Amino acid sequence: MFRAAPLLDAYDVYQHLMDYWAKTMQDDVYLLVREGWKAELESGPNTELIPTRLIVARYFAAEQSAITQLEAERDAITLGLEEIEEEHGGEDGLLAEAKTDKGNLTAKSVNERLKAIKGDETFSDERSILDKVSSLFKQESEAAKKVNEARGTLDVNVAAKYGQLTEAENRGPDRGRQWLTALAAVVRTELDARRSN
Repeated sequence: MFRAAPLLDAYDVYQHLMDYWAKTMQDDVYLLVREGWKAELESGPNTELIPTRLIVARYFAAEQSAITQLEAERDAITLGLEEIEEEHGGEDGLLAEAKTDKGNLTAKSVNERLKAIKGDETFSDERSILDKVSSLFKQESEAAKKVNEARGTLDVNVAAKYGQLTEAENRGPDRGRQWLTALAAVVRTELDARRSN
């Protein structure tokens, strides 16, 4: 496949193949000889033969995409919290009194500060920021819970899928594609390194 590629030494490509064989493929082949094309062993899913990421990519791409979206939403909330803390968390900032003894801002410390200044109008600006931060902590917690629930559901579905796979599906194109993709990436790296020199 790579003979026509300029700047590549055939032996270098062969060496990458041998390195990949020693690191990954040899174990895969040994597993196939020992266990056969079984997707599920007595101990559970055969993740060494068929990595979970392959099952997810082939059968649960939509679910993984939804999890990625949920993680992005959670991370956006976390970023919002960090920005507010950076802006108002200094020694004289509106969040200074809401920090713990260790200097951290937590949902608990924010709620305690809100209780301490409840009803006192001289702290209206601080209360406004604290309410916003408290709301963001709740949103972050809910978002994290959604991510964990979605991951848990996906894990259960993936584990169940291993038991449903036929031998033909186990031998399917994903196995060869996994090996070839890894080898192609190594050779591409080699080619890029040669081009840059």
